[in-house]
Amino acid sequence: MSMPPNDPFETNPNSRFADPQSSPPPQSNTWKWILGIILGVGVVGGLVCCGGIYFMFSMGKGMMADMVKQEIGANPVIQEHIGEIESADLNLAATGEAGQNGPGILAFDLVGSKGSGVLEIKQDPNSHGNGLSIQSAELVMPDGTRHEVISDLDSFEDQIDTGFEMDADSPALDPAEPEILLK
Repeated sequence: MSMPPNDPFETNPNSRFADPQSSPPPQSNTWKWILGIILGVGVVGGLVCCGGIYFMFSMGKGMMADMVKQEIGANPVIQEHIGEIESADLNLAATGEAGQNGPGILAFDLVGSKGSGVLEIKQDPNSHGNGLSIQSAELVMPDGTRHEVISDLDSFEDQIDTGFEMDADSPALDPAEPEILLK
């Protein structure tokens, strides 16, 4: 039996079109694995990034609330209406509402031994990077009454107990006059 010459119209037995019953060769899953790994790394990276942002935001809120407790807690108006501050939390909704009246206002929910309220703090726009710089503060009670806690920055500085008292009649310390220092 002789082999027929290469006839272009004759079907090739090695062709995938030769036998309709045969299955196609298996496809490679390499691209599926590569895309799956890239997608997995992207999802994990997104979760880490969003979790880090949430963690930093909540730490910042906590630090600001601690500063409010420390700086405002001894104020007589706060002591009268709120008592000893048990918790303070930045209220973003109330901050947004108060911000419509002017920029630089932060609202904190205060809960104390005598009651609760919202403290609206107007920040000093001229103080940059000095922590929570308070220009004025107002306590809003649940019934809507408002109490002025701090009227301006000067009165706030008078309320801080630094342990040092300066008398207006005391001589100024001048390094050129050492005898004043020795008295």
